Amino acid sequence: MGTQEEVLDAPKELQFQENPLFLLPHDYLDKTGLAEPEKLLLFCRPTFRKQFEFLQRVLDYKKPKVEYINENPHVSGWILGPPGTGKSTATLAFISTIDRQKWTITWVHLSSDAASRCVQMDQTKRHCYTLEDPVSELGAILTHVNAERNHIVFVDGYTIAGNHQKIKIMCNTWLMKNFAKR
Repeated sequence: MGTQEEVLDAPKELQFQENPLFLLPHDYLDKTGLAEPEKLLLFCRPTFRKQFEFLQRVLDYKKPKVEYINENPHVSGWILGPPGTGKSTATLAFISTIDRQKWTITWVHLSSDAASRCVQMDQTKRHCYTLEDPVSELGAILTHVNAERNHIVFVDGYTIAGNHQKIKIMCNTWLMKNFAKR
């Protein structure tokens, strides 16, 4: 299983407010493979809010008030756009609001020119990994989570080049093994 750098206390879950600004503290940026400023202030455009609300509904699909297309809550989605447009930081902002009493969260930042990074958060801990060979190491990281817990995975930096196609196949295989909890 990847080179585990450290196990830290998980940062506090954040709340998404009506405020047009969202403050993402250093605790969520640290060890993710992205730049690690002390904190990051995000402006929430209307389209960002709609995407954020959709993702929240998907995570809360078991609540009767939520309708979901084809009654299928298991989603594999893509956030597309040119480099530097905020895809990764918007995803980290969303991750910061997920209820970790209900979900284990795994963030994987793939890199083509350096070691890839993985941060996994559960109720109380944040596990940080450096992945020298993500294809062989990521599977062990994903499968060591309690199968009875809901588990969501975010893969950042995916491109069609290199071994990223193998990562996609591995993640899809992992998803299908316990569809009800992922």
